This record gives sequence, C-alpha cells and structure tokens, in this order.
Amino acid sequence: MTGTAAYAFLAVCSLPHGARALETSLPDGVAAGLIAMRQPLLLLDEPSAYLDPAAAQQVIRLVRRLNQDYGYTFIIVTHDMEFAAELATRMVVMEAGRILDDGTPREILTDAALLRRARLEPPTLTKLFSEGADIGVGTIPVTMAEAHTLLQSWRDR
Repeated sequence: MTGTAAYAFLAVCSLPHGARALETSLPDGVAAGLIAMRQPLLLLDEPSAYLDPAAAQQVIRLVRRLNQDYGYTFIIVTHDMEFAAELATRMVVMEAGRILDDGTPREILTDAALLRRARLEPPTLTKLFSEGADIGVGTIPVTMAEAHTLLQSWRDR
C-alpha cells in the first residue's frame, strides 16, 4: 500500500496520526483498493469491543460520516446494544446461526423477552425508561438523543 493511499483513507476518517499503523497492518493495496473501489458495503465485527467510551463515540462518528457523506453501508456485528442503538436503522437478532427477529431498533430494543432470549441487554436508557413506563413515559427512548428530547418535553410542560 502506498503512504498516499493510507493518508487519503485516514483523511476521510479524520484519523491522520494512524496512517503509519494502517500502512503496516494491512496487506499491500488493501486501503488503496477500498478507496479506489468505494465498496458499497463494509462489515464491522464487534467494532466497539475493548474501546473506552470516547473511542467508541469516535467509531460511531466515523461510521456515520462514511455512511452519510460517502454512501457506505455497514453490517455491524455487535453485542453492544448501546452502540447498535446509535447507528442501526435495522437490527437482526441471531442465536446459534438462526434469525430470532428482524426489525427497527425500537422494535428490537424494547422487546424485553427477545433480548432475554438472545442474552442481550437493552441500552441503559431504554431499561431505565421501561421501568418507568407505569408513570406515563410514552415512547421509550432507545438513544441518548431520544431521551434528551423526552426529558426536554417534560421540562417544557
């Protein structure tokens, strides 16, 4: 891989200091090929594993930017439902190679029985607001932005 290709890829990703690591960790031509071919679909396997919260947020921003600005589509395999809630427009829950359910993040992340069966935890905010459903929460938030909007509406009452 050429240094120029690595820096071009990282400039898109806003990660200029990682160019040397990218050059040495990928086989020759991989990043250049990704840039040149602009693959429409990228697979990420547990991209938030072992990351601190700030690094996970950086990955979320990167995936959003590549999707919104450059048209990339992502299939993300993760057990991190907080991470999935922030990025997904569609979720497929699998167990032992079989599909248990397929739906929107809201449908999946508010289905407590499904999440128990799949041994997944809902996002913390979803769990918190689900437990308060008897006080008239209404639509249970699955993302921080949704929780913020709900709390703002309560404050403005």
